[in-house]
Amino acid sequence: MSTDSTDESMVTLLSFSVTTEIEKYCSRILVSREISEFHSGYASNSISSKEYPVTDFSSLQIKDNSNIDYQTISPELYGTTPSPGESSDSIEVELINGYLFPRGKNNIRLTYTAGYLPDDIPQDLKMAFCEILSWMLKRLKARQIGVNTLVRAKNQTGPLLYDPNIPEHARQILDSYRRKGF
Repeated sequence: MSTDSTDESMVTLLSFSVTTEIEKYCSRILVSREISEFHSGYASNSISSKEYPVTDFSSLQIKDNSNIDYQTISPELYGTTPSPGESSDSIEVELINGYLFPRGKNNIRLTYTAGYLPDDIPQDLKMAFCEILSWMLKRLKARQIGVNTLVRAKNQTGPLLYDPNIPEHARQILDSYRRKGF
C-alpha cells in the first residue's frame, strides 16, 4: 500500500471520528440528517425543535391517552416559524385554531431534517474540522493516538469533554457552535 493511499485511508477514517467528536463537543447535530424527536405535552399550543438549523419539516405526530399509536396531524392544523431553511435557529411548531398539545410524557413526535448540508457548512466550522483532522493525523502518525489526557473543562461540572491539546483556535470556533440551553 502506498503512503498516499495509507494517508487517504487514515483521513477517511478520522473524518468520521472528528465529525462525531465535534458534534459531541457542540452537543448538537451539525451534519444534515433526519431527526425523530419526542417531546412531552403540557397543554400549550407550541413546541420548539431541539436541533438546528432545520432545513425540512416532515411531520407532527401526537399520541393521546386513547391511542396506542402516534397519529399524524394534518399540516393545515399547525404552522412552523420560521419556515424550514429560512434560519439557522430551531423552529417552533404551533397548533392553530385554539388546539393545544395534550398533556403526556413523550407524546409528541416531530420529524424533521436538521444540520448543515455539505455546501452550506460555515467556513469557520470547516476550518475547525480541518485543524482537528490535521492534528489527529499528526498524532496518529506519531503513534500518539489513544494517548488521551482528558481534563474537565474550566468551570464545567459535566463529563470529561476534550483533550487539552486540541488546537485552541479550533476550540474557540467550536465554542461558538456549542448548544446553549436545553
